Amino acid sequence: EVLDAPEWQEPRVWVAYRAGDGALLRDIVTMYPRLFPGFEAYLGAWHEPWPAVLERAEDALVGDVSDLERVVAARFRAVALAQLHHLDWEVAFQEALARPQSDRDRGLLHLEFGHQLVSAGQEAAARDAWAQAATYLKGDVWALTQAYSNLGISCLRLDDLPAAERALGRAVQLAQHPDAWGQLSIAWRGLGSLYLWSGQLARAEHAYRLAEEKADDVPLTVMARRGLGRVLRAQGHLDEALEVLRSALHHASVRTGDRHAAFTDLAGVQVLIGDSNGARDSLARVQSGDVVEGWRAQIVRAELARREDDPEWASYLSGVPAGHHLVREEARIYPETLSALGLTELTPNWRIDVNLDGPVRVQTPTGVLGLKTGEASLLAYLLVNQGSVAVERVLEAIDVGSGDLRQRRRQLNRTVQHLRETLGWPAAVHHTRTLVTLSREPEWNVRLPHDPARCDYFCEGLQDPWVTEYRSDM
Repeated sequence: EVLDAPEWQEPRVWVAYRAGDGALLRDIVTMYPRLFPGFEAYLGAWHEPWPAVLERAEDALVGDVSDLERVVAARFRAVALAQLHHLDWEVAFQEALARPQSDRDRGLLHLEFGHQLVSAGQEAAARDAWAQAATYLKGDVWALTQAYSNLGISCLRLDDLPAAERALGRAVQLAQHPDAWGQLSIAWRGLGSLYLWSGQLARAEHAYRLAEEKADDVPLTVMARRGLGRVLRAQGHLDEALEVLRSALHHASVRTGDRHAAFTDLAGVQVLIGDSNGARDSLARVQSGDVVEGWRAQIVRAELARREDDPEWASYLSGVPAGHHLVREEARIYPETLSALGLTELTPNWRIDVNLDGPVRVQTPTGVLGLKTGEASLLAYLLVNQGSVAVERVLEAIDVGSGDLRQRRRQLNRTVQHLRETLGWPAAVHHTRTLVTLSREPEWNVRLPHDPARCDYFCEGLQDPWVTEYRSDM
């Protein structure tokens, strides 16, 4: 009863907002309508019409409210103006940023600004906004993880792949925290998109499977399965892609006649296997709304029409932007259709460069991998032996610690597992009781010292028996 007294409502609102307790916040503003218009705008952004959100935010900015509430109101006034396509929405964000506020509120404002900039097609500016958000959100692990995930996706869209991997890798690290609920699946999904785009299909498949495993609600699971379906499609595993996409629709409880965005993915695979009727039925059930999803549906319609010899098939691509990242990705799957937009995209060759002339250095299409000593030695040893070595030879060549044969085998198991994790997919190294084999899916490009004067620099820093022997034979 004491907490329900009017004089307690302002501190309760503040606590509810800081704690992210939407239910408590909604209870308070419902009990005291128009007393907290800034927080009504905050809550309204999830379900109210944008004119109503704008009205409440502006009421707060001219009313007798706390400084905290003015900060929140300024943020959602800017969001509402952006959603309503007002010409001065960016000015509103700059005005909101100019207000004195906590680091967390400033970070959340940059986070919102980034979303609106993406919607306006300003990807480079959004990247900067999300980088700014990350500098201010150190005390909010959930929002900080989101900032890094968004930053990574922006870097991907801007073709800065190493920066994308750094940001998304940081998001995965942060998302291990219990307070970052829901974010781990999103971060792994971002890495899946990065690896798919860069042609590292096995890494992409693994990332999307982890995104599915870490999903803690139905929409996240469905999105992870949709991403996995795209990877399987790129790998040519069309039957498995169909199975995964149908399971996504089933998991989303899609019933006969319902619409869902995943029908775009399903139709895209059905076209490839020649199921024109199925593709047509799926396209009729695509849920409209998202602009990018709309472009993807247009591309599938164009592919279907082209395969059916419709002379007007290219007209289905009207308004589809050739430069958009996901459109370019689709061009790898439907090259003849997307050639109408002047696109000639090919899936990149997955090449891993391993430098053994000096310290072992492994460069993937998205960045340098940090290998520990044991992992580096095992990888190098496999590479100079055509990728496959008997377990007994590995145990003789590499220092896996002391102990009897069983203990050394266990240590080798651990080293192999760590190497798999570092390379980024479970099948990177195949290990049986008799053989250790490196995956042949990527192209391994090994650089060795060619000058005898540099023989001592071979695998610099490694002192395993095989390294010493190799140097002496050079």
